[in-house]
Amino acid sequence: MNRNPLTEGHKSHKHTAKVPPGWKLGETLLDRLRPHLTEWLKANPGMFDTVFWVGPVAQMPKRAGASVPESPSETYWDRWSKPYIEITSSLDRMNQSLVYLSEFPALPQYRFHRISEADWTQYHIEMYLHETYILHSRLLTLVRKVGKLTRCKCDAKATSKMQALEDVIESAFHNAIDTRGQHVHQARWSDDRIRDIGALAFIGPLIDARSFRTLRGIKYSEVLVTWKKSLAGSIRSAVALVNHVCEQVERCLRKHEPIR
Repeated sequence: MNRNPLTEGHKSHKHTAKVPPGWKLGETLLDRLRPHLTEWLKANPGMFDTVFWVGPVAQMPKRAGASVPESPSETYWDRWSKPYIEITSSLDRMNQSLVYLSEFPALPQYRFHRISEADWTQYHIEMYLHETYILHSRLLTLVRKVGKLTRCKCDAKATSKMQALEDVIESAFHNAIDTRGQHVHQARWSDDRIRDIGALAFIGPLIDARSFRTLRGIKYSEVLVTWKKSLAGSIRSAVALVNHVCEQVERCLRKHEPIR
């Protein structure tokens, strides 16, 4: 039986509300940064026809045009918005991998370059593994930065919570990170079922047997259902973890924010 490194080690959380990932932190960031963004847009009319949002937090533009002074609180929260945006962007990429995986484009150029359903599936699962590694790194970076802040504030209780969160993150991603490391440094990750589809895709045209094409289609459908379910479950676990981490981080950041 094939191991699935994407779901092993993840533990589900109770919070399953349909809100953007990490919304507790995102809501606070939006509340603190909205006044500065509003003033910046007033000072630079026509800079944007529309305001673009990355998750619930505005991606603050580079300081072009007329500058607007930031308060200590706004500078503080702007600093924390960037790691948050990186985390939500990583989750977006993971969701996109699932969308791409879901439908193989049977186009002439794919046949010309001999890109089979097996190649397509393998590629997007590999991309998902890479994005899992990125999310793991971004979460650790955020938690370690907050831990550094709490140590500077001599907040031993909060520092202990951040250290515990590091352990939770490492445990949740252990199997996926280990698999990704072997994939990069030792041997390419593979799945026996995907290899079978690749073999059928190679043999089929050589003998021109309809039975091989039919079997290939059946095998691909089975693999697609299995991996779509696996990735969807992995994403749900990742979102639950992000919500848990962001909730804990938001409490620490709000506790030590400068006077508004």
